[in-house]
Amino acid sequence: MGIRDIVLLGIVLVTLPLSVFQPFFGLLVFTWFACMRPNDMTWGINQLRPSLMIAIATVIGVLLSKREKLFVLETRTVLLGTFLAAIGVSCAVAHDPAFSFTEGRIEDLAKIIFIAVLTTGLCNTKDRVRLMLLVIGGSFGLLALKGSLQGVLSPGHPIHGPGGPILDNNDFGLALVMALPLLAYTAREERGPFLRAILTIMAVACVTGVLFTRSRGGILALTAMGIVWLWKLRRNAWALIAAPTFLAAIIVLAPNELWVRVRNLTEGAHDPSAQGRLVAWEKAANMAAANPVFGVGPGNFATPDYWYAYEPTTSGVAPVVAHNTYFQIVAESGFVGLAVFVLMLAATLWGLSRTARPGGEPWRVRYSEGSFLSLVGFMAGCMFLTRTHFDLVYQLVGLSVAIRAAGSDAGAFDWTFGLRRRIFGEPAPAAAAGGAPDGSEAARA
Repeated sequence: MGIRDIVLLGIVLVTLPLSVFQPFFGLLVFTWFACMRPNDMTWGINQLRPSLMIAIATVIGVLLSKREKLFVLETRTVLLGTFLAAIGVSCAVAHDPAFSFTEGRIEDLAKIIFIAVLTTGLCNTKDRVRLMLLVIGGSFGLLALKGSLQGVLSPGHPIHGPGGPILDNNDFGLALVMALPLLAYTAREERGPFLRAILTIMAVACVTGVLFTRSRGGILALTAMGIVWLWKLRRNAWALIAAPTFLAAIIVLAPNELWVRVRNLTEGAHDPSAQGRLVAWEKAANMAAANPVFGVGPGNFATPDYWYAYEPTTSGVAPVVAHNTYFQIVAESGFVGLAVFVLMLAATLWGLSRTARPGGEPWRVRYSEGSFLSLVGFMAGCMFLTRTHFDLVYQLVGLSVAIRAAGSDAGAFDWTFGLRRRIFGEPAPAAAAGGAPDGSEAARA
């Protein structure tokens, strides 16, 4: 066990009791593990499943607390649960449910969705929403800075994430695309110049990081998100002036290998990767047509028994994932699973756009706009990547509910973990008890 293992294990051991006293703190630490993946930067901590231990301690804290609540009942929350149920049913009716449960990583998906639902209940104030966005954005921002530095010092090699669902360069590129608007809009809301500068630098590093991943899916997701972003800023003269300059800088700074790979997309017949995707998509469509309701079962798409059983014939091509989240879901969980997934994303975008309407509270508008663009980046990028188990997209669904429902002026998070109240008998801070969305005097009392 190395020094990093000892340090991280110490953090986990300290976090567990604090998560019971202050469940929201446990949620922040869990989110840090999910986004920055510090456990993948050690040698053996993963075997202890630290994020699961923190999640359990957090849930125990919520159940023991008289002030916290598990979730906010809302359309998006229901859709999160419904999606997990749809995946669970497709697993239960699969040819081998035990295999499907393991290979489909149903336990991991359940944990991810449960944390997203928990986010709706624990992020009940403006300060808590801010802290959550700072943890998410800061985690990916630090990885972007590290990756950009690595890309400069080691040219010619694509950068990768630390591990887990962002280990692959394509997945890492999509994560940085999603983090970019969160950092940019969180920076706009911050008043301290130093923190604003750090967040802005991290946002820029996300762009360079995407380029250094040499991911075609990443650059296409960045382009799609950029177009939507520019459309939303079409009345901002400075944005229209800066956009061409920013685009020119990207073209100049991007590695030549990336543009070669992007150009190859127009020559699919000569690009093995593009051809492999087309084959996988056609197989996925045929699987869905033959099993339209609940699919072939999670985790079964890339198994030889199913891969070789459907057209087109690919006797010499090894089974691969669909390289498209929508095709992967419809093949493995049928049109029921796909319909719920798409409806969940659409409802989240609709809810965020309503919260971001002009005339609303500035912080809600900014956080909603950043989350909206982040989700747009995901929806574009997952056209070329299989990202059913990506924590951040479900966290955004939960945050979209929290941004709407959180109290505006309920005080700051209690970093003494209740000790000040227990020792000196001071009343519990309003942040712990939640606050009224209108920030009324009754909420502050």
